Amino acid sequence: MSEKIESAKDGTRLHMNSGRGYIEKGDASLGDLFCVDYKEYAKSFGVSIGVWAKTTRDAMRMKRMPALKLVLGDKEPKTRLWVIDDRVFHEMYEAWLEKYGPDTGQ
Repeated sequence: MSEKIESAKDGTRLHMNSGRGYIEKGDASLGDLFCVDYKEYAKSFGVSIGVWAKTTRDAMRMKRMPALKLVLGDKEPKTRLWVIDDRVFHEMYEAWLEKYGPDTGQ
């Protein structure tokens, strides 16, 4: 995976040196809302408390919400998943219901 390719797909703005600098943490920003960390693995990736804690710390320094994008697989089509906070998920779900109603996607 190239973070550059995933960033273009997601519409994120990449941070210099993948967030290893002092000011911009994480791999990218999605607007002013999310600080994104990209992870790619051929077979699996374990989301641990430590990984989420680092993602959250980086996001807090950026005054954004944390998000992990997991890219799994060694060839296309790859599996692409987002990991976000429970509260954020429920807020997004409520916004979806307001916009589309409860009978969509079934």
